[in-house]
Amino acid sequence: RRPSPCLPCLCFVGSNERIVDLPRIEGRMARWPGGRLEILQHAEHEVLMERNALRTPLMARLTDFLDDPAGSSESALTA
Repeated sequence: RRPSPCLPCLCFVGSNERIVDLPRIEGRMARWPGGRLEILQHAEHEVLMERNALRTPLMARLTDFLDDPAGSSESALTA
């Protein structure tokens, strides 16, 4: 096993996932420093192709994460 990189990570997975092994994803994300797993209820494998009721809140969380991946009020690009 390779270690998780020291980078923020946001992972979405559907609760009705049938292609990949959800417990393995949960285990990997639990060991990922700065990692966050969000399980989308009633979603399947292609979470970005879900109906609007599931996809719209997912996209909002994703854009929030991309705006501030470390989850702080400071920009990741300040230095």
